[in-house]
Amino acid sequence: AHKTGSSGTNENGMTAAVNDVGIITLPNGKHLAIAIFVNDAYADYVILEKTIAETAKTIYEYYANEWCNTVASTFPASSKSTNFIGIIALTWFSL
Repeated sequence: AHKTGSSGTNENGMTAAVNDVGIITLPNGKHLAIAIFVNDAYADYVILEKTIAETAKTIYEYYANEWCNTVASTFPASSKSTNFIGIIALTWFSL
């Protein structure tokens, strides 16, 4: 699940915000909440969207690999009661 948002681009070509917030389901069934905010950017909107997509893909690949699944299995029992591994929020400025 995810929700996107964006502002317009001003007369100087700056886009104040392009954002995506979502929940990533990992292969082990755990979930990761992620929010990526691109602010005050002069890049083309397509490049801003691609930056968000590639960042989310990199985060997914990191948490989905076998090493992270092994580490997650060593968390205390109390943390195993939730399906969330963590929450990540990133902000990129001036692309």
